[in-house]
Amino acid sequence: MGTIHVIGGGLSGISSAVRAASNGRKVVLYEATEHAGGRCRSFFDSTLGCVIDNGNHLLLSSNTNTYAFLDLVNARDRVRELQPARFNFIEPKNNLRWSIKPFGGWIPFWIFFNNRRVLGTKYFDYIEIFKLRNANANDCVADCVDTNNVLFDRLWQPICRAVLNTDAYNASAQLLWGFMRLSFFKGEKACRPVVFNQGLSDALIEPAISYLKKFSTEIKFKSRVQKLECKSEYVCGFHFRDTVVKIEKNDAVILAIPSGPCSILCPELDPPIQNNSIVNVHYRFDHALLEFEKIPIIGLVNTKTHWVFQKKNVLSVTISDANELLGCKNSDLAKSIWNELCASLSIQDKTLPPWRVIKEKNATIAQTPAEVRKRVPTITSRRNLFVAGDWTQTGFPATIEGSIASGERAAQLACGVT
Repeated sequence: MGTIHVIGGGLSGISSAVRAASNGRKVVLYEATEHAGGRCRSFFDSTLGCVIDNGNHLLLSSNTNTYAFLDLVNARDRVRELQPARFNFIEPKNNLRWSIKPFGGWIPFWIFFNNRRVLGTKYFDYIEIFKLRNANANDCVADCVDTNNVLFDRLWQPICRAVLNTDAYNASAQLLWGFMRLSFFKGEKACRPVVFNQGLSDALIEPAISYLKKFSTEIKFKSRVQKLECKSEYVCGFHFRDTVVKIEKNDAVILAIPSGPCSILCPELDPPIQNNSIVNVHYRFDHALLEFEKIPIIGLVNTKTHWVFQKKNVLSVTISDANELLGCKNSDLAKSIWNELCASLSIQDKTLPPWRVIKEKNATIAQTPAEVRKRVPTITSRRNLFVAGDWTQTGFPATIEGSIASGERAAQLACGVT
């Protein structure tokens, strides 16, 4: 059996490497930076004096591929489900608060209860969900729902931003329906938010690296591939700055890098390259919050802030589809978001605490109908080359679940496992 060469040490690449190693294959993992995990990692921030996640990621109890990965690397105990499922929302502009509390199975009976559905909506408003079900490949979410109904601002926009990192006016209706079908339409047990006990790296990256080391997997950091060498229908080598790695007859290559760099190494793939940004602002916050805000995830409506995550003594803010904020000064952004948090969460001490702004310019592909159609399959025109990434044809949004599923699929194909 030949070697599986995995290019890219993000979550998709790690998923590929773990699955290939578990199938008894020799694996070499190449990562361009000094660390594994890509956007899905944690690090110590000296300004805050604690470990923070690079960004906030949505994970639900219905994400079976992620759970299978956690089981494989023996890390399921490093996450926990918030049960019963509950999503708290605040609309500061109108001083309103409500919770979405699903229950039951695939029939969403919870929409018939005032205290479980979106505030200000009627049960018949949710018939719009079936318009999403019947959407075609060109439809955006806003084409299928009533943008004048409060349900748009209080449900469809928050979900589109959280799951697709794309505004509802531009987001793929088919992709959102796929998410709804696998979560809210499977009942309460399928849509429980999942919390990482000690952060992303502790749950997803470090256990995977330890797992790979048990199989003597070579992990080569600071190894940026600059060119693929191809002959006929095969990849026969790839180039670094000073060296060339030759690919043997029975070897396989998994390219698990973002779509932009992939389009340079393999222009014939023509992957989606239009991206949306995510801005995260982390605050060191040592005060107790009110009972309503103690749920670790809070959605804010009609504000610059979209989601607030509470992680021990850190408040982490996520602003999705944030391309327009990339040019803002970090200090100005930190101040304005803090003022918004104080008003939304009734924080009395308005003194700006220690903060850290992280801007991910190319966080995900823009999950519009046009870009979703450009997602590429795992198999390429080269018989020994496979691609992995949340931007490939996973059937999932560009999330942790999509990343892990893509890596798993690439490894199965590369190992000849069907």
